[in-house]
Order: sequence, then structure tokens, then C-alpha cells
Amino acid sequence: MLYSYITKTLLSITNNIKNIHQLQLEYWFGSLESLKIQIVLPYFIYFSLSFLFGATLYLYDRVKVGYYPPKNRFFKPFSIGLMIFGVTGALFSLLRILRVSFLGTRFFLFTFILIVAAWGLYFFFKWRKSLPKDIIDYETSLIKKKFLSKIAKR
Repeated sequence: MLYSYITKTLLSITNNIKNIHQLQLEYWFGSLESLKIQIVLPYFIYFSLSFLFGATLYLYDRVKVGYYPPKNRFFKPFSIGLMIFGVTGALFSLLRILRVSFLGTRFFLFTFILIVAAWGLYFFFKWRKSLPKDIIDYETSLIKKKFLSKIAKR
């Protein structure tokens, strides 16, 4: 009795999983026969904007911030990572538009979307938690160098 109930339940779950299109491997790695450019265009725009945001941050770090090690250590890897992931994601978007069979699949496109989002979240939390501490430590070391060098000269 219990065995048949468990068997029925498991069979209904597997039948329901077969009906969910996104859980099938063909959805992620399948052919690209019915592709419209309007479907891929938002992804291409997303990656292009992430590249432009990274380039803007890099220029901001170089021009506006100048030499300030705590902010340079924060902005440089963040901006370079955004530029690299933006270019790579845009490349995979173009491969999907060109219907390249393996590299143009949804799996790679969504993987790079998640990577860019995780990269941004990591640096957001780093900006909120460790950057203020690094700035305080750097400013403290500058003050110590300034005033302790005067005391040593006396």
C-alpha cells in the first residue's frame, strides 16, 4: 500500500519534471533553429553596458581618484573584471545570434549573466565592508608618517 503510493508519487513527479521545459537539457544545450534577434538583443545590451560601466570605472579610477591605494585596489579589479566579463558575454551573445551550435547555447549565456551579477555583488559587499576600513588604515598610516617623521627629526 505504502509502496504503491510512493511509486505513484514519484512517477507523477518525474512526469511533471518532463513537462517543465527549462529542466530539460535540450533547452540549455539544444539546437538554435527558432532564434529571433529580439530575444538575444537584451543580453547583448546587458553585457555591453557592463563593459561600458567597467570602462567608465577604470577611467574614473585613473583620472578622478588618481593615486589613492585603497580605492585603486578596489576599483581596478572590479572594473577590469566587468570589462572582461562584458566582452566575453557579448561574444557569447553574438555566437548565439550567429547560431554557433555549442558555444551559442543558453547555458553559456546565462552562466555569464550570473558571473557578472556575482562579480558585482561581491564588490558591492566589499565596498560596504572592507573599503571603509582600508581607507581608515591608509589615512592613519599617512598621519603617522607625517607626524612621526617630524618627531624623529627633533
